Amino acid sequence: MILRTAAVLCVLCTVAVSAEPLAQEKSSGRLEKRQYEGLLACRYMFGDSALIGDKTFYNGYALETTQNSSKMGEIWTVSPALMDLSKIPEDTSLKVPAIGDVLRVEEQTFTGSEDEAWTYKLPFRIESTTWHNGKDKLVIQGGHWADPDFFTTIKTNVTENQFWELDIGTRKWTEISPKGGDDILGTEAGAYATAPSLGLGFQVGGRVNQFTDSRFSELGLANNDTMLLASMLIYDFSDNSMRNVSTTEGIRSPWGTGPGPSYPYGGGLVWVPVGPKGHLVFFGGFEYDEPVMRETSLMTNGRAMTVINIYEIATDTWYSQTASGYIPTDRGHFCTSLVAAPDNSSYNIFMHGGTSDEEAFAETYVLSLPAFEWILVSKGNDTQPRSHMNCWTTPQHKLVSLGGHGIDQELPTAAPFKNGRCDPQPLLNVFDTQTLAWEDTIGPVTEDRPAWRVPEKIWEVVGGDETGGAWLREPEAGWSDGKLKALYDDNMPAAPPVGERKTGGVKVASAAVASGPGASTLAVVVAAMLAAIL
Repeated sequence: MILRTAAVLCVLCTVAVSAEPLAQEKSSGRLEKRQYEGLLACRYMFGDSALIGDKTFYNGYALETTQNSSKMGEIWTVSPALMDLSKIPEDTSLKVPAIGDVLRVEEQTFTGSEDEAWTYKLPFRIESTTWHNGKDKLVIQGGHWADPDFFTTIKTNVTENQFWELDIGTRKWTEISPKGGDDILGTEAGAYATAPSLGLGFQVGGRVNQFTDSRFSELGLANNDTMLLASMLIYDFSDNSMRNVSTTEGIRSPWGTGPGPSYPYGGGLVWVPVGPKGHLVFFGGFEYDEPVMRETSLMTNGRAMTVINIYEIATDTWYSQTASGYIPTDRGHFCTSLVAAPDNSSYNIFMHGGTSDEEAFAETYVLSLPAFEWILVSKGNDTQPRSHMNCWTTPQHKLVSLGGHGIDQELPTAAPFKNGRCDPQPLLNVFDTQTLAWEDTIGPVTEDRPAWRVPEKIWEVVGGDETGGAWLREPEAGWSDGKLKALYDDNMPAAPPVGERKTGGVKVASAAVASGPGASTLAVVVAAMLAAIL
């Protein structure tokens, strides 16, 4: 069963919340609530996250179960938590993550007995947007609230959008009011990214409905409707300010009567440090050519994975570039992480999982820049098709994936939550971005950051070797704009001269085009001709 509606999402938001923090059981690494013996988190999904040093911030929802069958399958909201990756023992089973250092919310007050509601100052929402400045501050905004009419045990109501700042050093939350943020509607499923060195956070697109902002009722839309956004939020940590800029010209949709503004959600957004202020790379997800859609029609128009949108921050300019290679099928709600070659001759965006209208995916792909080549680096296995998970890359270049919604899991229904069972697969999945293999343990996580070794599957396409030296520096389809070409040419190391180029490159890249699920018939024919000639 694939997630389709916000009505389903509200079932996952909050059923009961504990005012006590979650504590790590040292012997097993299990995540438990202190006041309930044997209460164990066994499923995570619809969270938002940020990697800060060797610690990961996570805010979302968990399914928990107990040894007491009367409590089996209860759903709880996870207090915002920091996962200290360096404290997970190498031999710890990945079946249940060892999550510690849980963040307490200020001014939590207990309002009654164990079976009554808890009151929190910090709202509990899922699919929020999280930004961080790379040092000591984190901001969370937007997200999907619980339905107060359905979840009668939660004394909360959907409000206007709220912005909250966390001081990581003091563990203090403060509600903030960014300049320019008063009219920003709360959204869910927007694609977000942070440029830590700039102190900027970005969000592209997203959905607005009755569970994301109380002002939805003022828009004249039905409760089952969703408003999609053709805009990008830019948050500046330096002066606590917010900009809301249009993407109607920068991100276009082929649907409807012809090319027009795209209203996207569920895509991937990555900051790449190339250019005076770097640039954003946006791809995947779902889109429509109209701003209002019925909930039942969500997740049907996938954005083609050949279409890559680039936003140059310094010039406030959008570009659209065609990608080639082993093209993934359309999908959204995947997770991404960026890894650069040691000599910065290529920047490689790892993309894992995701979902379409009918299925979830287990593959891991790499979009290598500036070649704009898709490369399939792992097919995964039949236990890994999932979406709505979170990913981070450790300093040792391990891609860590937490939680998600697998195709083997039914979504919980209304009370008594008959489908609220634990995830039968590991909650943490670890992928080595150098060996391109899934591993059973996370290995040591330290602050040391050794040079990344470029895997053969990547350098055989873009050229070079494990130390870098990529020389395939332009898209197979050609550059869509000379200024985009200049963005890479002027801000990356020069490609090695022809006589000094190492292995890989054109021949393998041509073969990759022919084998991808999104490859065209023409590409197959051309690749076959090249193979015969070479």
